[in-house]
Amino acid sequence: MITIQPDGSVQVDNAGVKKFLQRHHGRWRVTSTIPRLLVLQQLDFEGTGNPRALLSGSVERPGWLIEIINFITNSRLSGDLVTVSKGIQRELVFEKGALRVAFSTAQADLLGEFILSERILSKEQLDKALKSQTSDKRLGQVLVDLGLLSGPQVYQILQHKTERIFYDTIGVGEGLYHFITEFGPLKLPASMYMDTQALLMEGVKRIDDLEHYNQTVPVREASLAVTPGPLDGYSDTERRFLEVIDGRRTLAGVDAVMRLGVDEMLTLTHRLVDKGVIRICSARQMEEQNLRSVVDSFNQALEMILSSPPDPSMRGDLVRAGREFIASGSHNNRTLSKLAPGPDGSLTLENIRAIYAEATERDRVKLIVMVLTQYISYMLFNAMERLPIDRQEPLSAKVNDSLSAIFASNL
Repeated sequence: MITIQPDGSVQVDNAGVKKFLQRHHGRWRVTSTIPRLLVLQQLDFEGTGNPRALLSGSVERPGWLIEIINFITNSRLSGDLVTVSKGIQRELVFEKGALRVAFSTAQADLLGEFILSERILSKEQLDKALKSQTSDKRLGQVLVDLGLLSGPQVYQILQHKTERIFYDTIGVGEGLYHFITEFGPLKLPASMYMDTQALLMEGVKRIDDLEHYNQTVPVREASLAVTPGPLDGYSDTERRFLEVIDGRRTLAGVDAVMRLGVDEMLTLTHRLVDKGVIRICSARQMEEQNLRSVVDSFNQALEMILSSPPDPSMRGDLVRAGREFIASGSHNNRTLSKLAPGPDGSLTLENIRAIYAEATERDRVKLIVMVLTQYISYMLFNAMERLPIDRQEPLSAKVNDSLSAIFASNL
């Protein structure tokens, strides 16, 4: 956070921001282009011509920047188009309307990460190159020097990475952008001229596909489940994608693990759905599946507890004790008071589903887990009171192990 005082002085309170600004020391010009937006332009950058902030504004939806890039291309402008969205800065560098290279602060867009994600080299090979890298030699050159890649291969990788950053840029749905008409050839890692119009045409298609996929594969609400079957014939990326799907993660959650970008994730998902390899689960289906999983797990733990006493007659005593605990209200939990175990002490899905339906909390499944945890803790306490000391700790460990998947699943 930076505070501009009424007298025009600038105050930096955040240590992280101060450290960031220190890395960009020098002379800057402040350009105010629209209300509530300030653009800082560096004055001592080694570029060409007389740089100026030509365009700036906010991005309102995916595809918003296509017209901006069209204008840059048709006007044969040279300069940097910079976007900032969700903490990620992307930069497209143009020379006379042609895209020369793209940069991104996203972790997945680092050259090493990109090479790993594309399965071009192994982690061991990449680590070897990184250890050999020096401040005056780029990673691509090191990979060539070590014989891990050829010059043309590095060029193709950089081109592919530039394309991906370009598509991610035009796919930005919210954020800020500015275009500064300056061009510094020294910052280019390779002499690369790309057909911007062809990229735009492909970008428009991707935006249309993205809108279509968003309608058929809701990113936040829908979850994915794998249809059982062999994974022969699928690419490494597809196999990793299928391995990450656990029946609980939404597509956004899968993307957080895969780090492929939303448009590529949607394309991959749609392709695998068409093949019948995965299926889309609605929020309601996932809630039902989660409730069943919770009930099954807690019933498994309850059975361990109820069958633990050496005398079988004690099972009935434990069941009665559990019912008295629920009815007494000593637990001070109104939701727990609605719990109605069956005659044998097991939980019923119908009862849990009714409690779920009546709850007003935002995360109702977690509420159910909390309530059942309180109940089973009491049941475990009573069972251990009836067991020899040498059997108490093993029972507690078994119960905790049986519920560990539920506690770790963030249901």
